[in-house]
Amino acid sequence: MHTLDYRVLFEQSPARLLVLAPQPDRFTILSGSDRYLDATLTTREIVSRPLFEVFPDNPADPSADGTSNLRTSLVRALASRGTDRMAVQKYDIRDRSGRFVERYWAPVNGTVVSAEGEVVALVHRVEDVTAFVTEGESLRDDLAHLRYEILARGRELALANTQLRDTIEQRRKIFAIVGHDLRSPLSSISVSVGVLRRAFADLGALPPRVLDVLESSSARMRDLLNDLDDYTATQMGGVLQIQREHVDLRVLCEGVVHDAQLAHPAHVVELAAGERISAYVDPRRTQQLLTNLINNAVTYGAVDRPVRVSAKRVTGACILTVANEGEPIPENQIPLLFEPFRRGPGAGSPQQRGHMGLGLFIVEQIAQAHEASVQVESTPEATHFSVVIPTRQ
Repeated sequence: MHTLDYRVLFEQSPARLLVLAPQPDRFTILSGSDRYLDATLTTREIVSRPLFEVFPDNPADPSADGTSNLRTSLVRALASRGTDRMAVQKYDIRDRSGRFVERYWAPVNGTVVSAEGEVVALVHRVEDVTAFVTEGESLRDDLAHLRYEILARGRELALANTQLRDTIEQRRKIFAIVGHDLRSPLSSISVSVGVLRRAFADLGALPPRVLDVLESSSARMRDLLNDLDDYTATQMGGVLQIQREHVDLRVLCEGVVHDAQLAHPAHVVELAAGERISAYVDPRRTQQLLTNLINNAVTYGAVDRPVRVSAKRVTGACILTVANEGEPIPENQIPLLFEPFRRGPGAGSPQQRGHMGLGLFIVEQIAQAHEASVQVESTPEATHFSVVIPTRQ
């Protein structure tokens, strides 16, 4: 059986391909297919040379941005360890005599990742669309205008996508920095509260009320930072990670309600009587879900009316419900409740201070990770948020 020569296979590929070293400072050319060399009027002498030394911008074109756009796309592909598609680019090349000739390309850039997870190369693939673009210049019918419109809209879309990616990446970095920088002083506060509690205990004295306030405020701040971390993870295309185990939901609810009552001493948070229910869930995420629902009920419910938590068994599942009394949610607002950074009427009120509007968004993400759903029913009598939780594997 004949042994396949992959070098020959690549070089004679019908695609126009260029292989680059993953070096943002040089992007050294490692190889190229024959079709690529023919299309770009080059030879194998370009191998081992920096990409933009071989293909500089046309100095006679002051608006030339080919090198800048291509470099940005290659860096973006490296950062994502995936594929980045570019809009049609005007990128002139030199002919055999060194004179620049007009060319339009449709490029795609991707990464080659080793079994160890290391990016070992970049693959740059192009299609020469010069004939398509220049033919449009000689036509005077509606088709020519349509072609130019498509080209213009494509470049505008590429620019908008680039700006959107930059904005998302910048926001992700800001969230990560804020979360990291706030956790250190928060940890110091929590440790200090513990030290003071032990000191008062050694003296045989009751700790002052301010320690309870500091402790509940620290817990609330940790919840906010956890929500922020989870939001960042979901916005980067991931899903919330869960680790299921068999949990006594009654015990879990008792713990969450106890902590919620400490965190909201001005409100009554009560757990309805019920039986023990074993569920196959992630206990930490379920606590987070229930805590967020209670915080939401406290924020928007009537101050002088209790927040009621219940767990009820149904066939193959149970229903966790958090209910509060107060102004009902407008029907047209219910579909928008689970959008991130959305807060209800009265934003800026004392009850809403310290709330980013991520609580219900995280609730829905946790429910979806458990293949569950969140249901909302709001009437003048009460508002109910219910989550169907699986009780078995």
